[in-house]
Order: sequence, then C-alpha cells, then structure tokens
Amino acid sequence: MTGDDLQQASGRLGRLALDEARRQQLTVEILRAALGWAGDSAPAPARTAGDGLILGCEPNERSLRFGLESGYRALARLTSDRSRRIELVDMANAVRPKTWS
Repeated sequence: MTGDDLQQASGRLGRLALDEARRQQLTVEILRAALGWAGDSAPAPARTAGDGLILGCEPNERSLRFGLESGYRALARLTSDRSRRIELVDMANAVRPKTWS
C-alpha cells in the first residue's frame, strides 16, 4: 500500500453514501492502515491535484494518531453497547499521541 493508495481510499470514502456508523468504521480502517504506512517511515505521498491529506490528516504519524483517536471516539459515541464503548475509548487512549500537557 502506498500513500497515493491511501489518498485514493480517502477520496472514495467521501463519495460513498453510508450511514454514520459505517462511515466511521471505514474511516478508522483507512487511518489504521495509514498509521502503519507512516510508521514504516514511508515517504509522504506526492501532493498533486489533491490536497495530500488522508481523511483530513497530514500524512505523518502524529496527525494520523490524532485522526485515529478521533475516529475511535466517534465510534464510541455511536454505539449503545456499554462494553464496546469502553473498548473503543480504551483504543482511542492507546493510539493517542504523546503530549507534554
């Protein structure tokens, strides 16, 4: 998978008619793949006609972690299953980038 593949997936997701829960699930999957790609020290995708972002995130580990954290929290808000909600919040906390504050 390349950065360009991830940008294309990001663009395609925006064009799909999905309910919010499914959109968030796919957002999380794309961002997880992008985080794995960025963690492999891959070069950033070329900025061509698109904006170079992957689902609104810069193609770097820190930005993708913030995006993924947000995606997990959005999924947690959408679920009515208490144990699943807790699991998703725990996943969001685990992926959150380290901050000084």
